Amino acid sequence: MTSTAPTSADLRFCIGCGYALASSRGSSCPECGRAYDPADPRTTAATSRERRFREGLRRATATLTWGIGGVGCGAVLWGLTGGDSMFAMLAGLPLVPVAVILIAIAAMPWNPVSMHRRLTAVAASVLLISTSLPLWRLDLWPLRLSIALHHAGLERIAAEYATTEDELLKDRTARTGILGITGIRRFNGNLGLQLSGDRGGGVFLVKAMSSPASRAIWMNTNWEIDLDDGWWLVYQD
Repeated sequence: MTSTAPTSADLRFCIGCGYALASSRGSSCPECGRAYDPADPRTTAATSRERRFREGLRRATATLTWGIGGVGCGAVLWGLTGGDSMFAMLAGLPLVPVAVILIAIAAMPWNPVSMHRRLTAVAASVLLISTSLPLWRLDLWPLRLSIALHHAGLERIAAEYATTEDELLKDRTARTGILGITGIRRFNGNLGLQLSGDRGGGVFLVKAMSSPASRAIWMNTNWEIDLDDGWWLVYQD
């Protein structure tokens, strides 16, 4: 009589040690002795422990890469369009430990994902970390990049409103490329182009006109970043 080899559908594994039980006709695992009932699938596993572990790593890598990458890309787009990058930093900061874990998972040699997916996971993690941590000269880099790309347009707007009376600046808006200016104000002779916030404060691009260096660049600022060429990035509280 010819015996039939077990198919993948018949293949079951010991819950305790992951041993393949297809060739076992007893009621306990030959490897570790754990009892099981061949007629009760709840007492065995469909995959071995190692396979379950590898599959878990693969799924975790994919899920975390999509999540971390989505938040990082969102922060970059937010900054490029003039959104409050401090908000993006605060939103992404709690995810930094998760990004570090993703890098560790992607680096595991027994993770069954391809090299392409490993590199994608690392890139997504680095992107989120770079937009969430106040790294030296990299803080707020999406907004800094947008400002650099729109430098000519910003200079044009500053020149256009340089001599406009303060009263006539009220409710003025402007746009250059994807960078929107929601308000224009003047303080100490300097011109402020508001990127985000409201009348109570927010992020401003300030063009230092002719005021002495000893005078304040802007009013009630939490922080000021010198962007060179007479431009300052400030946050008015």
